Amino acid sequence: MPEFARATTADAPAAARILAKAFATDPHVAGLLPSDRDVVDRLTRWFRHSIAEAGKTGGWVDVARAGGTVVGAALWEPPGHQRSKLQALAGVPMLVRTYGRRTLDAVRTHREADVARPSKPHWYLASLAADPAAQGTGVGSGLVRAGLARAAADGVGTYLESSTPDNLPFYRRLGFEELDQVPSHGTADLHAMWQDPSPVTGA
Repeated sequence: MPEFARATTADAPAAARILAKAFATDPHVAGLLPSDRDVVDRLTRWFRHSIAEAGKTGGWVDVARAGGTVVGAALWEPPGHQRSKLQALAGVPMLVRTYGRRTLDAVRTHREADVARPSKPHWYLASLAADPAAQGTGVGSGLVRAGLARAAADGVGTYLESSTPDNLPFYRRLGFEELDQVPSHGTADLHAMWQDPSPVTGA
């Protein structure tokens, strides 16, 4: 059975790589990336940056371990999190390194997602992934439950965007309800989902 814990600094490389491999074939993310360089390397840099930023802004990175090896990761943003203009400006070089000639589409898409976020307090599940070898062992659901428990303890809701309709049943089983689709630019739209602070249902 996997064990779940807050990520340590030593976990960051493995967590970033797992997230990168998962999102390299994600229709929404892959649709925003240029195809002239290795997608996994681009995304690994992006997630290493995102994990580092989470540590500076009160965010939370959960990992699942099996036999001491990281086999899953979830990246969460805390209630009330909002990037300042200075933070947004500081992130531009990483955006360009990741998205290249598709940077404008990526910026516009991220902006659409920011505007669609609920105004009431919530924990935001920014990214979730499990190593393919560990899928079906409860890694993904365990990582989501860890975040839901924090949200319940804080008395706030939980929000996410599913990047593919294929994942909607998984999140429904965990108690999420669908909101609206979030429009994207040059790639597949996102599916917004919400859960009030309540006990987790399903499996």
